[in-house]
Amino acid sequence: MAAPAIARAQGQEFTRQGLYVATFEPDAGANLKLGRQAADEVRERIEKLIQGKDAQVISKADALRRIPDLTFPLDSVYPVPVIETLVRQARGDEFVVGRVARRGGTFQLTGELRLMRDRGTRQPILASAPKLEAAADQFARAVAAARAQLVPQRRCANALMNSQAEQAVQAARAGIQAYSRGAFARACLVSAMRIAGAAASDLLAESRELLAIDSTSRQGLEGAARALDALKRRDEAAAMWTRLIATDSSSATLVAFGIRGLMEGGNAKRAEPLALAAAAEHKDVMELQRLRWQVTFENRSWARAVEAGEALLATDSIAASDSTLYLRLVTAHRANGNVLRALELATRGVTRFARDSRLYALYAEIVRAESDSVLPRGLALFPKSAELNTLAARDARAKGRLADAAEATRRAVEADSALPQGLLSLAQAEFDLGRPDSALVALGRALARGEDSSLVAQFALAKGNALLRAAGQTKARGDYARALRFFDVADGVRATPQSRFLRGTAALQVASAALREAPQEKDRALGCALAREGAATVATARAGLEAGQELAPDAAKQYLEYVAQLEPFAQRQLATLCDGQAAPATTSATPSR
Repeated sequence: MAAPAIARAQGQEFTRQGLYVATFEPDAGANLKLGRQAADEVRERIEKLIQGKDAQVISKADALRRIPDLTFPLDSVYPVPVIETLVRQARGDEFVVGRVARRGGTFQLTGELRLMRDRGTRQPILASAPKLEAAADQFARAVAAARAQLVPQRRCANALMNSQAEQAVQAARAGIQAYSRGAFARACLVSAMRIAGAAASDLLAESRELLAIDSTSRQGLEGAARALDALKRRDEAAAMWTRLIATDSSSATLVAFGIRGLMEGGNAKRAEPLALAAAAEHKDVMELQRLRWQVTFENRSWARAVEAGEALLATDSIAASDSTLYLRLVTAHRANGNVLRALELATRGVTRFARDSRLYALYAEIVRAESDSVLPRGLALFPKSAELNTLAARDARAKGRLADAAEATRRAVEADSALPQGLLSLAQAEFDLGRPDSALVALGRALARGEDSSLVAQFALAKGNALLRAAGQTKARGDYARALRFFDVADGVRATPQSRFLRGTAALQVASAALREAPQEKDRALGCALAREGAATVATARAGLEAGQELAPDAAKQYLEYVAQLEPFAQRQLATLCDGQAAPATTSATPSR
C-alpha cells in the first residue's frame, strides 16, 4: 500500500515524514569526532521527542538500508547539495545540518532545519550549554518546537497548489501561531499574500518578518522585492533582487529569475552587469543569452547589444524566427554606427517577414536615407551578398532601371540558392524586361528548388492573363502560345477552375490561328506542323473549357461550340497536309466565329 493510502487508512492527514540529521561540522581545528558525537546526541533526542508523531528519524542503519549502493561514509561532513542527494535517496523529507564549536567552557550548536519540499527557506536553530549533551537537548527541543509549524505549512502549500490563496493565508497564520518564529509558515504566507494580491505595504512587512528569521529566504527576498517595486522604491527593490541572486549565483535558473525581476521593476541598469556575467559563465543557457540581449538593448548599450543580438541570430533558432529580433538588431547596428550591416539585416528581415509592417517601415527609412551612399559601398565590399543584391534590385526597379534590377536579382539568387522567393523575383524581373520565356525558365527553377507552389501558380496565372490580354490586341499565334505556356504552368502546379478556363481559352486561340495559317504555308512540312499544333491545342482547349466552365458558363458554352467546329476541320487539315494521316471530314469550309 502506498504511503498516502496508509496515512488515510490510519486517519492521518499527511504521510509520516522522514527526518535525517547530518554529521555536524566541527569548529576549525576540532576533531571530526566532535561533529559525529554532536549529530548523534541531537538525533537520539529528536527521535525521543517526536516518537509516534508525524515524522520518523532516519538512523544511520536506516540510511544504509535504504541506500545499499552508498559509496561514501555517512558520518563525514558534506555540503548541503550532497546532503540533499543523500536525503532524497533515503526517501527523506526533512533534514538537519549544523555546526558545533567549543568556546571556553560552553558548547555552541548552530544549524537549521530544512525541507526538501521548500528549499528556498531554512529554519535557524541555536543552542548552547556547558555540556554537549545539554546543548544537544536544547537543540533537539528547538527542532521539535519548530516542527509545530509544518502541518499548517503543508496545508498552506496544498491550498496554493489548488489556487486557494485565501485558505493558504489562513493555514500559514495558523502555523505562525503554533510557532511564532516559523520561517516555513511565514514563507508560505508571503507566497500566498503575493498571489492573493495583498497590499504592497502588508506584503513588505511580512517579508521583512521572514527575513529577520532567515535573511536568505528566497520567498522573503522575492516578496520584499516585488512589494518595493510596487511601491516604486526601486533602489531598495534592486538590493532585494540582488540578494536573491546571491543566494545561489551558480544556479542559472535563479539568476535568470532575478535578472527578469530587476528588469520588470525598472532596474535594467543594475541588471546589465549581472546579465553579462551570467551569460559568460553559462554560455550554453539560452535564456541567459536572451536576457543579455534584452537588457543591453533596453539600456542602449549598443556595442554590447550588437554582440548579443548577433550571437542570438546565429545560435538561437527560436529568437531568429521572431521578426522583433531583426527589428531591434537593425536598430542597434544603426545606432552603433554600422549602417551597412543594418541595411543588410533589414533587407534580409523584409524578405523573411514580408508581413511585418514595422520591419518594412524601418527598412524603407534606411533605404531612403542611406541607399545612394551605403549600397554601392556595400556591393563593392560584398559583391556576393544575397541581401545587398536583393536591395540593389529593389532600388533599381524603383528607379526604372529594369535591366539592372534583373542582373542584381540574378546575382542574389546565385549567392543564396535558398533565398526566399528569389527565383520568383528573377521571373518578375525577366517579365518586366519583356522576356517572358526567360521568366518561364525561372519559374521552372523555382519549382525545382521547392519554392511555394501556390505562389508560383499565382504568378504564372497572373502573367498568363496579362499576356492573353496583350495577344488579344496583336492576334498573333505566338503571343497566344506564350500565354498558354504560363497557363500550363499554373494549371499543372495548382489546378483551379480559373486556370483551366483560361488555359482552354488560350489554347482555343492558338488552335484557331494555327489551323488558319496551315493551308497558307508554302512549305508542306511546316504546314503539316501547324496542322498538328492546331489539332493538339483543339483537344487542350476542349479539356480546359469543359473543366473550367463553372467559372463562366455562357462564355464556355460559346467557346465549346466553336471547338466543335474546329475539331473536324483539324482532322481534314491533317489528312490533307500530312499525307492522309487523318480521315477526311465531310465538309471543307473553314469554320467562322
